[in-house]
Amino acid sequence: MDKKLSRNNKEKVLRRLDALLQQKGFLRNKSMYFIRTSLPHLEYIHLHHVTTDTSFRITMGMHIVDDAWNTLGLNDLVGEQYRCGLDSERTNVFQYAEDEHSVTMCAKEIFNFVENVIEPWYQSMRNHAFLMSYEDSLYTSKERDMLSRAMALDTDVCAVG
Repeated sequence: MDKKLSRNNKEKVLRRLDALLQQKGFLRNKSMYFIRTSLPHLEYIHLHHVTTDTSFRITMGMHIVDDAWNTLGLNDLVGEQYRCGLDSERTNVFQYAEDEHSVTMCAKEIFNFVENVIEPWYQSMRNHAFLMSYEDSLYTSKERDMLSRAMALDTDVCAVG
């Protein structure tokens, strides 16, 4: 596939996925980030476009709203990355081809993955007692302190940029 068609189809996938993810409360932030507020966290999905082919991989994470560090995408809670899609030889490869049907299917497959894998993961991570426990927490002690402060305050969503 030529680079221009690949880029155009990538953008079509992202636009279609954006429309689907809005149903779940996600808003498209940067070109490949989808963010949702679930106080005291921001939940995000970051798609990575694989430039050597026409596929995506996914990183999801949570970010404490009270955190002053502005580089949201790099502060992921879990670096679990998944790939899924058309190619039955490779498990979990979100892939598109030249045709419109594959573009639509790629967006739908990513959305299905959000519903079946990412949403349950976010639900489990909303257990603040689990996140605050020392042995089991995926947060550092500094992040647990920020989470504790954010849970104690009525965090202003408008302050989230």
